Amino acid sequence: MGTTNARRAVALATVAALFGVVETARATADPAAIASAVRELDADHDRATAAVYVLQTGGERAAKQIRAAWPTISLLGQKRAVGALTRLAVHHDAAIESLVAAARADDADLRDRAFAALRQLGSRGSRALAALVSDPAVGDRAASTLARADPDFAIAPLLEAMGEPAGADRPALRAALGNAAQRAEGDADTTLRAWLADEPGVSAVASASLGLVGLEGRRAVMTSLIAYAAPRSQDFPWAWRLLQAAAAAGRNSEIDRCGRRQGDGPAERPLRQAAVLASAARGPRE
Repeated sequence: MGTTNARRAVALATVAALFGVVETARATADPAAIASAVRELDADHDRATAAVYVLQTGGERAAKQIRAAWPTISLLGQKRAVGALTRLAVHHDAAIESLVAAARADDADLRDRAFAALRQLGSRGSRALAALVSDPAVGDRAASTLARADPDFAIAPLLEAMGEPAGADRPALRAALGNAAQRAEGDADTTLRAWLADEPGVSAVASASLGLVGLEGRRAVMTSLIAYAAPRSQDFPWAWRLLQAAAAAGRNSEIDRCGRRQGDGPAERPLRQAAVLASAARGPRE
């Protein structure tokens, strides 16, 4: 009997707590209630749960107050806030900004929650992930996540990131570009050719070319990238990458001419060997 009564008491307490949460959520129009809810994110479990309900229905005011308080909220409180932020971020930029801050956190669990939230947010989340691609700490993860979540959108920001300082030296960007180009359902070639028309740096083009190797559907545009960059390539790293990509490129007289020049000329020995191998791999082109 005692056990049964105890269980009933727990059930009644739970129901009462839920009604309390609902009543609290109704107060979300009150600025003071929202400010209090932000502080309660650091409180005990029940109070924090009620606070999350208040915040996730608190609209722009809640999103802005969380953003303003974010640096002062404890790690536990920040983790609790992610659920509310995910709902708020559908309409409010301030919530997106807090999720971006969470994605940059030192704590792995908080980062995981933030990246999962951004991936759920469609085009708004994609733009936030694109902004993270250049981050030295989490940029590689952002690039990979963006390529999977929104491959058509991802191509342009990935190419832009390759043109930034040290961007061409990031293997993760090349891998993400290849993934996005393979998965894209729209006209990825148009995006790639529009980028090329803006005359990007040789290092970025060499890196992008290498990222497209093995994608038969992108062979023509990859050939255009290599043909653009090969005559302009003076530095060993970029010439080397172009030769690696050239082995898989389509027929192009400019590529063949540059390959012969590097294979027969005074280039460094590894580069000459790479040119010979690329020429042999290319063979007759249809």
